[in-house]
Amino acid sequence: MNQTPRLGDTLREILAQTPSQAQSKTLLQLLSEPDIKVPFLWGEIFPKGEFLGIVGKSGVNKSTFCRQLCLSIASRQTAFLNDELTPTYGKAMYCFSEENENWIRRYLRKNCNGIEYNMRDLENMTVVNMQNFDTGEEMLTFFREELSRQKFDLIVIDSYSDFIVKFNAKLNDNDSIRVLKSQIEFLKDGGCSILFNHHTSDKASALGTFLGANAFKQIVRSQLEIFDGGAEWGVWDCESSCNALD
Repeated sequence: MNQTPRLGDTLREILAQTPSQAQSKTLLQLLSEPDIKVPFLWGEIFPKGEFLGIVGKSGVNKSTFCRQLCLSIASRQTAFLNDELTPTYGKAMYCFSEENENWIRRYLRKNCNGIEYNMRDLENMTVVNMQNFDTGEEMLTFFREELSRQKFDLIVIDSYSDFIVKFNAKLNDNDSIRVLKSQIEFLKDGGCSILFNHHTSDKASALGTFLGANAFKQIVRSQLEIFDGGAEWGVWDCESSCNALD
């Protein structure tokens, strides 16, 4: 008499046929495998499918940079600030918190100047007011629903501090930031890059000295810092103890 296999037995069979991702390797085995080429969204600065950061003092055009990058992706530009731009889906999301919708509308009208685009390209950029969400869970529900409908190359969180407070995370608390990171990992699905805009202290005299710097660096894979004046900028690699690349 044939019996219907139990769910647990079926799962065990599937797992038995699936290669273990935790299987150990010798160093020789590891180094014998080919390196996997890292795909980048912008130049060799912003990798795809990673958490990224842009930092700088007030007034150095961090938000302008973020909006222009979103617009460049939405309008399928092939370059941004003279570096290659290689979006997969041609869609971006800009989440703002520090201005009301009227000001964001005015800023985006100016941001559109100088970019060649069709009117339908503007449908490829989604604009979200983070103040419409009372809690982090409400934001996560929105993101899940939105990402189930369409894929994005870039999601900008402007600003980082306003975002994390929705999750009761603190700038200088590494533990709460690690918990937050695990909650938002799904945002990177499909190769989407997540760019956090974070302010440095206006009183800081050295580069890379900003509130919650250590906790922020443990989230981001690549960090770009815009210096005073807005015209000069540099890329900082958080994996290399923030040694300047350019």
